[in-house]
Amino acid sequence: MKAILFDVDGTLTESRRVMDSDFRNEFIQFCSQNDVFLVTGSDKPKTIEQIGLPAYNAVKGAYQCNGNESWRDNRLVKKNDFTADYDFKHFLLNEINRNDYKIKTGSHVEFRTGMCNFSVIGRNCNQQQREEYYHWDIKTKQREKLASKIMKTFPDLTASLGGQISIDIYPKGKNKAQVVQDLIDEGYTEMDFFGDKCEYGGNDFPLSETIRLAKLGNVYKVDNWEHTRRIINEQS
Repeated sequence: MKAILFDVDGTLTESRRVMDSDFRNEFIQFCSQNDVFLVTGSDKPKTIEQIGLPAYNAVKGAYQCNGNESWRDNRLVKKNDFTADYDFKHFLLNEINRNDYKIKTGSHVEFRTGMCNFSVIGRNCNQQQREEYYHWDIKTKQREKLASKIMKTFPDLTASLGGQISIDIYPKGKNKAQVVQDLIDEGYTEMDFFGDKCEYGGNDFPLSETIRLAKLGNVYKVDNWEHTRRIINEQS
């Protein structure tokens, strides 16, 4: 059996934006012909907010929070826990307070199932502020530097870039690659993956690299949702 896996932010939608309505209809049709799974750093409510309930219900299953939650038929079938200690929380708070990026909008630290999502500018930023930080980060590589600092300070944790403004932090091994064994246990012997952060340091990298090394299928490093749309339309 073959599973087709999709990241959401930057792959099926613009970052934190709603899915294009025409593409949504095409995606639902694609799901009716294939075993499709979502593998995203976001939680279930945020994913439904972006792609819509009809598209969410069309997939075979969803791995939320980098695979730390597994959903089938609207049932939570697996959940990993992550408990942050005082030193970790204090470290993140200090990084926010000392950071030289002047705009800080609040909601900087969000604990999700099995992971933590950290953003210097904060998840309360509007779309313009999000874009401005994203382009500034490309030039300064602030998130890359912060991710390296986090892993150096806390060797048992992994930090990777997620979306446009944040860093995903989780215990080593509890990344998107963990979904591979779950799918193998369900009888899948082939896997294709679509993601936009497949490069080293991105939160799609562990899953992409696992699929490549195990020769399970194809990895499609996409530029945006239009790129994803073109590829799956060619395959339909």
